[in-house]
Amino acid sequence: MLLTAISIALFVTSLFYPVFRCGLSTNWLGKEVLMAGWLGLLSFDPRWLLNLLFLFVVTSNLIPREIYSSNKTAYSIVLIIGALSTLFIPAMGCGSAASGTRLSDGLAIGGYFWVVAITLGAACSFITLTHHSSGTPDGAP
Repeated sequence: MLLTAISIALFVTSLFYPVFRCGLSTNWLGKEVLMAGWLGLLSFDPRWLLNLLFLFVVTSNLIPREIYSSNKTAYSIVLIIGALSTLFIPAMGCGSAASGTRLSDGLAIGGYFWVVAITLGAACSFITLTHHSSGTPDGAP
């Protein structure tokens, strides 16, 4: 439960920091990427959907139910792979309307917060699944 809360706090923190390094052009804050990121689907960049999976996994971590177990493992694996791929695959969105859109130069601090939040939230789902499948109550070692 504590690690899930930390992952949520890191996710919220990432919303207020620049996510991508864009050289001399304006950097996007996490909340701007979250609001406009679905446009990335038009450029075949599905990483924005990781935010929806994160919401599902974190919610199911906080409210564990058996119906989530089969899907949660697959979603967590997708989250971890997707978040870690962000470390290596640049995103579209840098530049301006006048200069044209270009790829980012990498992640900024908000992007790293986001990657850690997503990965930690997914890892927490494995921990909760292990506890529930072994019959160990929450909070027990």
